Amino acid sequence: MDNQALTLYLPPDRLISLARRETLSDRASGSALFADIAGFTAMTEQMTRTLGVRRGIEELTHQINRVYDVLIGSVEQYGGSVISFAGDAITCWFDENPHKSSARALAAAWHMQTTMAAFEGLAVKIAITSGEVRRFAVGDPAMQRLDVLAGKTIGRLSIGEQMAQAGEILADEATITQLGISSSITHWRSADSGARFALIETMNQQVASMPFEQRLIEMSAETLKPWLLPAVYEREQNGYGAFLTELRPATVLFLRFEGIDYDQDEINSMR
Repeated sequence: MDNQALTLYLPPDRLISLARRETLSDRASGSALFADIAGFTAMTEQMTRTLGVRRGIEELTHQINRVYDVLIGSVEQYGGSVISFAGDAITCWFDENPHKSSARALAAAWHMQTTMAAFEGLAVKIAITSGEVRRFAVGDPAMQRLDVLAGKTIGRLSIGEQMAQAGEILADEATITQLGISSSITHWRSADSGARFALIETMNQQVASMPFEQRLIEMSAETLKPWLLPAVYEREQNGYGAFLTELRPATVLFLRFEGIDYDQDEINSMR
């Protein structure tokens, strides 16, 4: 069976490391990017009101897929990986090796903002931070393995995301230093924590695209299975296609835990 559909659920860099039977280091340097889409709630209400629930949700799904194709395509075009999804947002990682991560992250962000102009009623806000992170593969393989980024660089990313507004790109001081454009920044925003973010209003650097290797990698389904939810894996393997989108009442639980110094603690001390 063709396992190409299964590979789409993994970040490209993780997929390549599995194909090469390599282990991604739990410590990495580079740039993190958070992109949050605004406008889907209003669009959902408008489409279900004018088209009805069934047709409205079908059209909304079509629009969501188009938007995520743009965002994910922008990230992967410049050698980045989408690590996780949360609601209408994505968290992405651009590893420093082999090319400067800050320039590639900014190029991807600028491409996102440029192409999002085609989607009436929708906008995206973006934050970029640079530095060292911890990257873990967590979770029970029998249920699902997940890529997780942690550390002070990701903490700053959360701060920048809260400060950014729709249509904006904010970059922290570490990113601006890497880019070497601090003298051309005219607008800075400061958080209570002391973190500062620059508003990027122009993109003067030319950054060559450098997409990952083609995803057409021969890999067994068993290798990919731990990285998918069991229900998704079974559906894909049985050829049932995409899940149907529907509106349903739900209760959301958000859990946050603290007390781990991801940048300094070693893995063994966290077990």
